[in-house]
Amino acid sequence: MTFSLQLLLPLLFAVAAAVFMAIFLAIHLHNVAAVQAVSRAGTAAPPDPRGRQVLSAAALALLGTLLARRGGIFAMLAAAIVCGLLGWFLLPYLRRFSRGKAYLLRERQIPPALDLLANGMRAGMSFLQAWTFATRQTPEPLGTEMSTTLHEIQLGRPMEEALDRLRARVRCEDMDLTVSAIHLTLQTGGDLPKGLATIASTIRARAVMRAKIDSLTAQGRLQAILVAAIPVVMVFITYAVDPARTSLLWTTFYGWILLSVLAVMDILGFLTIQWICKIKI
Repeated sequence: MTFSLQLLLPLLFAVAAAVFMAIFLAIHLHNVAAVQAVSRAGTAAPPDPRGRQVLSAAALALLGTLLARRGGIFAMLAAAIVCGLLGWFLLPYLRRFSRGKAYLLRERQIPPALDLLANGMRAGMSFLQAWTFATRQTPEPLGTEMSTTLHEIQLGRPMEEALDRLRARVRCEDMDLTVSAIHLTLQTGGDLPKGLATIASTIRARAVMRAKIDSLTAQGRLQAILVAAIPVVMVFITYAVDPARTSLLWTTFYGWILLSVLAVMDILGFLTIQWICKIKI
C-alpha cells in the first residue's frame, strides 16, 4: 500500500498541475481574444484577473499538500482545499491593498480637477481648452490619465469614447459620476461649469462623510484584525513552548481537520466584522 501511494501521489500532483495549467492557459487565451476583440471595437476593457487567481490557488494548494504529506491522503486533501481557497481569495485582497493608495490619491484629485475645468469654461474657454488647462495643472496619477485622454481626442477619437476610456482606466465612482454628467450635458445642453462645480462639492461632502465613518469604525476594523491574528500568533507561541505536540496539527489527519475548522471560523469572523463596519455612502 505504501509503494502504491508513493507511485500515486506524484501522478496526482502531475495531473493536478496539468489541469490547473490547462485552466490557466484557457483563461489566458480567452482574455487575449477578448482584448483583441475589444481593441477592434475601439473601447477599453479592464483585465481579467481570474488566470492569476487560478495559478495562485493551484500553487498554494500544492504547497499545502506537500506540507501535509505526513498526515495521509485525507490530510493532504484537506490541506489542498484550505490552501487553495486561501490562494484564491488572497490575491484579489493583495491587489486591492496595493492599489488602494493610488486609488485614494486619484479620488482626492478629482474635485480640484473639476474646479479647474469649470473655472476655465467660465473664463471663456471651450471644453477642450479647459480640459487642456486642467490637465497641465493636475499632478500624477490623475494628470497622466487626463493627458492620455487629451492625446486621444487630439488624434481623432470621439470625445465621448475618450471619456469612456478614461472612466474604464480610473474605475472609481466619482469618475463614473463625472463622465456621466459630462455626457448628459454635452448631449442635452445645459450649464456644464455649474454642473461640474456641483459634482466637485458633492464629491468633497462624500469624502468628509467617508472620513467620519472611517474614524467611527476604526475600532471595529482593528478588532477584526486582532480576531484574525490571535489564533495564528497562538499557534506560533504554542509551537515555541511545545513543538512536539503542536506539530500534530499539521502532521495528523485530525490536526488538519482542526486547522481547517479554525481557519474557516477565523476567516468568517474577520469577514463578518469587516462587513458590519463597511458602510457605503
